[in-house]
Amino acid sequence: MNRGNAGLNYYALQQLELAPRDTVLEVGFGGGVLLPMLMARAAVVHGVDRSADVVAAARRKFNREVRSGKASFDKVPLNACPSPTLQSRRSAFTPSTSGAVSKMACCNSRG
Repeated sequence: MNRGNAGLNYYALQQLELAPRDTVLEVGFGGGVLLPMLMARAAVVHGVDRSADVVAAARRKFNREVRSGKASFDKVPLNACPSPTLQSRRSAFTPSTSGAVSKMACCNSRG
């Protein structure tokens, strides 16, 4: 998936026009190819994925960023989405993702 989606992911990253004060939610981050670039451009990056293995790997790889509060990674099941349409788009719903997000399909908030 990372290689197959690389072009689209990089395009989306450019379109975000992130500022250093921004908080970003990366939904379905998979192998985490964009995570370092997001962390370099935004104040905080929250990642959610349906795979416990992927979440654990991101927490290990970005341990320093997690400890400093720059990043957080959480497992969110697809069946917790508020609608089947969102579920099919790999979006997620959770009562609290690191206390920052309550409901999302995709999120990029300006501070």
